Amino acid sequence: MPYILVENFNGGLDRRRKISTAPPGTLWELVNAHITRGGEIQKRKAFIEEYDLPEDTHGLSALTGDLYVFGSVETPSGIPAGINYQRLQHPSGSPTSAAMTEVVDVEVFNGKLYVIARYEDNSTFHFYDGQRIPYWDAGTVQGGATSTADIAAALAAEIDSDSAYIATVSSSVITVTAAVAGVPFTIAGTVSGSGTIPYVTTVPSVPAISEQLAVGSFNITGGTSNPGTNMMASVTVNGVTITSAAVDWTGSNENTAALIAANITAYTSVPNYTATSIGTQVVISAVANSGSSPNGYAVVAVEAGNVTHDTEVAMAGGVTAVAGVAQVTQFTVTGSWEAGDTYQILLNGTEFGGTTANYTAIVLDKKVYVTGGSLLRFCKVNTPTEWDENITSNVGAGFINISNHFSGSDSLTGQAVYQNYLAVFSQSAIQIWNVKSDEEQNEPFQKINSVGSVSPKSILSFSDSDVLFLANSGVRTLKARDSSNQAISNDIGRPVDKLIIEQVATLTSDEIRRASAIVDPIDGRYWLALKNKIFVYSSFREPGQGNISAWSMYEPGFNVDNMLVVNKKTYIRSGDTIYLYGGSANTTYDASEVTIQLPFLDAKKPADFKELLGLNVDCEGEFFIEALVDPRDLNQKVDVGDVDGFTYLDGLADMIGDTTHFAPRLTSTYNGEVTLSNLAVHYEALGATP
Repeated sequence: MPYILVENFNGGLDRRRKISTAPPGTLWELVNAHITRGGEIQKRKAFIEEYDLPEDTHGLSALTGDLYVFGSVETPSGIPAGINYQRLQHPSGSPTSAAMTEVVDVEVFNGKLYVIARYEDNSTFHFYDGQRIPYWDAGTVQGGATSTADIAAALAAEIDSDSAYIATVSSSVITVTAAVAGVPFTIAGTVSGSGTIPYVTTVPSVPAISEQLAVGSFNITGGTSNPGTNMMASVTVNGVTITSAAVDWTGSNENTAALIAANITAYTSVPNYTATSIGTQVVISAVANSGSSPNGYAVVAVEAGNVTHDTEVAMAGGVTAVAGVAQVTQFTVTGSWEAGDTYQILLNGTEFGGTTANYTAIVLDKKVYVTGGSLLRFCKVNTPTEWDENITSNVGAGFINISNHFSGSDSLTGQAVYQNYLAVFSQSAIQIWNVKSDEEQNEPFQKINSVGSVSPKSILSFSDSDVLFLANSGVRTLKARDSSNQAISNDIGRPVDKLIIEQVATLTSDEIRRASAIVDPIDGRYWLALKNKIFVYSSFREPGQGNISAWSMYEPGFNVDNMLVVNKKTYIRSGDTIYLYGGSANTTYDASEVTIQLPFLDAKKPADFKELLGLNVDCEGEFFIEALVDPRDLNQKVDVGDVDGFTYLDGLADMIGDTTHFAPRLTSTYNGEVTLSNLAVHYEALGATP
C-alpha cells in the first residue's frame, strides 16, 4: 500500500506558490504554533493576564528588571504591585490639553530611562530620569536647522500630520488648507527670537449650502364620482403640463389628491416634477439640481365637472446648492533664527511647534542618538541631557544631516545597531554609519537604496549580524554580504510577505507606525506584531537537522500595543492589560485553536487518481483531522476524525474519497502542549486521469 510521508515541516508557513503546487514540508496555514529546532510543529504558550492597569498610563518598559509605565497625571490609584509608574509632565501642567497620549520610544542609558512622549496638544517632549530636557521642547530651533526654509519644512510636516489640515511648503512659505471645505480654523501664535512668522489668509472659508427644492401646492376641496366628467383635467407649472392625462375624482378629496400626486410623479415632463399628497393637499416639488430657478413659477390646476380646488400656491423656497470653500492661509518664516529660539502656532487651539514629532532614540557608544526630520542628533558623551553642540562644554554633541549624504533620507523613521555600526532608516533608504564618541570620527559606511521602513519599533537587531525590519513589501533583513561587513537587504520574509501585506492593508497609518518587534528570549524567535496578529520567524542552524528558516503566526486574541522582554520573560501590553507569555513559569498553555493546513499532496503524480485509505500521525495532544480533496473548491472536505499520540501501531484513521490531490488539515483546541512531528497518508493508486 503506497503512502506519502511528510517527515518534517522545516519550510513553515509559505504562500509563495498556490496551495495546489506548494512543496511538501511547507504549510498553507500555521496559526498559534511555530516550528521547533527539529522541524516539528509546536503549539504556542498562553498569553496570561498578569497586570490590570488603571486609566491614564501609557507604554511599557523595564529598568533593572522592574516594569515601568508612564503618564502625565499624578500616580493613579490602582497601580498593581510589580509595576512602577513614572510621571512625565507637559510643561504647561494642564491636566486635559497637556495629557499624555503616547510613549513614542524608551531607551535605558546609564541605569536610567530616556523617554520620548507625545501629548494631547500634538507636542512631543524628551525626558531623562523623569525630568524634561528643554532642548527638545516643541518649537525650539535646533542647530543645523536654523534657516527659514528648515523651520518652514519642519513646521509644515507637523501641521500636515494632523488630519484637519493639508500643509505644503515652498522655500520659507507654508500654505495651510483646511481639510474640510467650509470649516474655518482660527490662528494664534507666539515667537521668542529674532525671526517672525507673519500670515495672511488668501482664501477665506465659505460654508457649504445644501440645495433646497422649490415646492408649490393646491387643495382638492370638492367633487363627486362621475368618471370622464368630474375630474382634474390638467396641472401645469410655468405653462408646462406636468400630468399625463385627466384624473377622475374618485371616492374622496383625499383619494383624488393622492391619485393626482401619483400621476405627476409618474409622468416625465420637461422640466420634470414630483408630487406627494398630504390629506387633500397636492404638494409639487422641483427635481434635484433645479435650485432656486423654479421660484415664482405659477401652479395652475384646471378642473372639469363639479371638481373644485382652492387657490394654487406658486413654487417657492428653492435654494441653489453652493459648494464650500476651504480656508487657505499662508505663513512665511522670515528673519534670522538661532539655535534655542522658540515658536508655536496654534490652529483651532492645537499647538504646532517647530520640531517634527517623528523621533526615535537608540544608545550606542556612550551616547543617545535621536532621529528627527532628516537629522541624526547625538548628545554629549555620557550626558543625555546635553545636546547643544554650540556650547563648548558639550563635548561630543552634534548632528548629521542624513539627507545631505543620500537622497530619500529627508525624513528619518528609525535606527538600529548593525554589527558595530548604526543603521539609520527612512521610508525608502538606509544609511549605515560608523559613529564614535568623538563626533569628528563619524563617517558614512554604506548606503542602501529603494528599501526602508515606516515602523521604527519593527527595526530590530537579530542574531549576531542581522537587522530585521518591516518594509513596504514585507519583512526584510540587513545581512553582511561577506567579511567586509558590507550589508545587503535580503527578502527574509518572502514566504509570508503576501500575508503581511494583506494585514498591513487593514491597518491605519498610525497602526503601521506602531508595529513592534522583539526576540523571544527562550528560543530566539523574531516576533513582529501587527495589531492583532504576531508573525513569528524561527531560525535555527542544527547539526544533522539542516538549517530551519520558518514562519508561522500567532493570534493572541487582542491588539498588541507594546512588547517587552525582561528577565527572559515576554510581556505584552494591550490597552490597560499586561499579558505574560507562558505565565510566570513559562509553561502555561490554553485552549486557543491551533490550525495546520498542509498544501495539496499528489505523490508526484498529479494526473493519477488515488483512493484515500487512511492516515497516521506522530503527535502529542489531540487533533481533529480532515482533508481537502479539490484544489478548485477548498470547502470540499472529508472528515478523518480525532487522533491523539503515536498512531502508527494503531492502524489507520480512515479516509474516504477518490481524488488526484489531497490536503490534510489539523486543528486542536487541546488545553495543553500540542506537537505534530510527522504525518503519513495511505492511498491506493487508481491510474491516470482519463
